[in-house]
Amino acid sequence: MNLVHFEYLKTNGTDWKAKDLTSGTVYYSDPIKCEFSHGFASLVLQWADEADDIDSHIEDALDGEAWYAPRDSDGNSLGEIITDGTCLYTTTPNWWIIIDPPMAPYIRFKFDPDHDSTVTAWYIQRESN
Repeated sequence: MNLVHFEYLKTNGTDWKAKDLTSGTVYYSDPIKCEFSHGFASLVLQWADEADDIDSHIEDALDGEAWYAPRDSDGNSLGEIITDGTCLYTTTPNWWIIIDPPMAPYIRFKFDPDHDSTVTAWYIQRESN
């Protein structure tokens, strides 16, 4: 059976619902279990100010604790989602970003805001059980 699972990103169990981010501080989401993922996923971001600039990366782990930045066989990074305020996948006022998460039991998101920001964020994935 296939189903679509969605949830707010969380840090220390707290939802990213109108979460204040401070420029110069790096934020990580809690681990997201992906062992039933079909590889179809989205990151949905809404922020209060259109001028907000939040760099975002995805990281993966086997155990939800030791994190790796995914790379290809040439050493090129595969984890960028948004860099220098430019979404690598799509750009809309509120960003619904289609991503291809790395094949790993766990992923997390890393955010590095270039300006103070207020963000609401969800993770959506297709799963089977």
